[in-house]
Amino acid sequence: MAPVRVALLACLLTLVGVLESRAQTWYDVTGGPGSTQAWYQYDYANPYHDFWWTGRSQYLIRASELQAAGMPGGQIVALGVQVGAYYAGIAPPPRRYRIWIKHTTATQITQLDNDRSTFTLVYDVDNFVPQQNAWNIHTFSVPFTWDGSSNLLIEICNYRTGWTYNFPQYWGTTVNPVYYYPHAYFVSDGADYCVNLFTGYAGYTWRPVFRFGVLTGIIASFPDDVDPRRILRAGEIYAGQDAQHPKPSLTYRASGNIALTYKIVGPLPSQNPVYIATEGGNPNDTIINLSYSASGTYTYTMGSAKGPYAGTGGALDLTNAVGGAYRLIASYSMPGYTQEWIKDFIVAFPNDLALVEILDPQSNAPPRRAKYPMGVSIPVAAQFQNVGLNPITAFRAIAQIRRASDNQLVYADTVDWTGTLPSTEKVSITFRRFTQTTQPGIYKVQMCGILLNATDNQPANNCAPQVGDYTFEIAYDFEVEATAVVYPSSAATLYAGRPFSPVGAFTNNGIGDVTNVQVRMVITRLSPPPQVDVYVADTTIPDIPINTTMSIGFRFFVPQQQGTYRACIYVTDPRDQLAANNSTCTEFTVQGPLSGTYTVGTLFAGSPRNFNTIQDAVNALYERGVGGPVVFELTDAYYEVGDLNSGLPAIELSGKIVGVNAQNTVTWRAYGQRALQRGSVTIRLKSGGGIGILMAQSSTPANPNAVYYVTRDPKDANFSGYIIFDGGAQKSLKFELDAPVSQPRRAVFYLGRGVH
Repeated sequence: MAPVRVALLACLLTLVGVLESRAQTWYDVTGGPGSTQAWYQYDYANPYHDFWWTGRSQYLIRASELQAAGMPGGQIVALGVQVGAYYAGIAPPPRRYRIWIKHTTATQITQLDNDRSTFTLVYDVDNFVPQQNAWNIHTFSVPFTWDGSSNLLIEICNYRTGWTYNFPQYWGTTVNPVYYYPHAYFVSDGADYCVNLFTGYAGYTWRPVFRFGVLTGIIASFPDDVDPRRILRAGEIYAGQDAQHPKPSLTYRASGNIALTYKIVGPLPSQNPVYIATEGGNPNDTIINLSYSASGTYTYTMGSAKGPYAGTGGALDLTNAVGGAYRLIASYSMPGYTQEWIKDFIVAFPNDLALVEILDPQSNAPPRRAKYPMGVSIPVAAQFQNVGLNPITAFRAIAQIRRASDNQLVYADTVDWTGTLPSTEKVSITFRRFTQTTQPGIYKVQMCGILLNATDNQPANNCAPQVGDYTFEIAYDFEVEATAVVYPSSAATLYAGRPFSPVGAFTNNGIGDVTNVQVRMVITRLSPPPQVDVYVADTTIPDIPINTTMSIGFRFFVPQQQGTYRACIYVTDPRDQLAANNSTCTEFTVQGPLSGTYTVGTLFAGSPRNFNTIQDAVNALYERGVGGPVVFELTDAYYEVGDLNSGLPAIELSGKIVGVNAQNTVTWRAYGQRALQRGSVTIRLKSGGGIGILMAQSSTPANPNAVYYVTRDPKDANFSGYIIFDGGAQKSLKFELDAPVSQPRRAVFYLGRGVH
């Protein structure tokens, strides 16, 4: 892929050092239920691309996405992203990384939020280099406390004085719904735009998977929903008399003042409380208040309780307990945040067999996304556990496999097990292998156990899966999907005459890595008629790893006229074994460039052919280009442009403006009656560098919309010329230069390199 940069709709994440931070819980936050994860690389959502001097991105992480990952509110002390292989085996050069975080009520991003006063700067590090094949972690210098319910806006900005074509892989996720854009960005060369803030907008339906490190909140309990704290024996007392009988407790990370509550309800589905912890033995005080002078991990053991299962000194007395499933409901509160901790556990029945895990086939669910090749027999196995009190001596294991597309039963097997399985012990059952594997697709597995030596007191846990489907996949050897036209999208802002690089995303759905994949991009003009293909580009993707979606850029396209277009990508590789997903399309609109007469100033504010400021008009020139002669009429008596605190010219007209030539000139003049008055329009040029209006050839033009930043073509660094400041016979335009007293160089107009 050639080193050509395009302002893609993307999100720029850069995360720091591979570090093990202090005691904290990690939460990997995807795009929420229904989202999908994959390896990404060639896009501006890439957390570690090195393709611009400045990469500034803001990410909106919805509270629902954090909550879906099980993340509690509290102190966020680290942020990470997973990096795969380096691009071409080369690490990106060192950069400075800064991270800001804030709470927000926004549900999507429409532009960069430049109000830094509302953000907290949590990280600032120089010379970071991401590590490949590892989670890269930012450990914050200032923790950020999430309230547990608000959306988060995270800004990550990186900078260095230089760039290379370097895109390491990163682990990313779509967001659900797909029309939610979690990102805005700005990229440019030259100044440090982490400091010189610009407002921009871009949209992508994916972002990196974030790993959050959170210090505050409950991290373990007794009882719990994990072994060995999951199964308690009916008839016994849990008073801490030995390791097998701990007292009820909560383990948490805390600092400052906190409050805990703790109760047990059941047997489910009953919500009747059977045990409620109290403070200081007061049966009316069910809130336990604690204070800690330092952050750390602490365990609180219940000292008193009430209820039918409450024993002496806070013990859990199951002497007369009814066997079944119970639920622990606890809470952890601090100012501005409350965490609820809910864990189901078992008070063991005398006889109870549970299927605890399907071992084989391997699921195609994230993160492994396992796939099996056609024609290969597949192992089938499950793990069962005795969750009752009495030994199990015989049970029957049953396995069934159905084709997901039509629910057709394609496999069934039964295994009768005999022996001695003591309480809490597990055993793995291997069924005959599944051999009907010649048809690719998704398959569903269900497995069950039937207790034979006694009546099962709780058959509800005899089968798996308990909820939803457990699926596995038989895949083609070579199967690449045309996933999405990444750029242009329907939301892209494009102009006739301005080049852009189309980008398509392709996914490897086969069973292994694929190389030299042949793909195509076709762009068709739909209107105005006639409908015609105006762009066809073929390229080869060097490598797509298994289960990876990769974005690839095609050669530049220059739309010649405004209208409606359709962009389609195709997998054209003859090795591909599934044609049904080899194409996908999107429609987009190309707007016309500037042409004709426009006003600049406050007189016609709100008019579609008015620009409020001179800089707005200059920005439009660089962004939209021109398609005919353009005249800017200055309606106001006074204008200011530039910044005394900046070393830049007040107005920089360096580099190419698309479409400007001897016929398509750009003229600035006074409006209406002002053109008849001498000096009726004053333009005050403010420049810390002492230059009012610069016209020059430049490979680092100050305007971020310059076409040179799209193409990197040296000819696009050349000044277009044909810029006219026309004061007319009355000399109606007056220029004033405002520069620091200490600045010895002063020039209202300065013709730089390549201008004559």
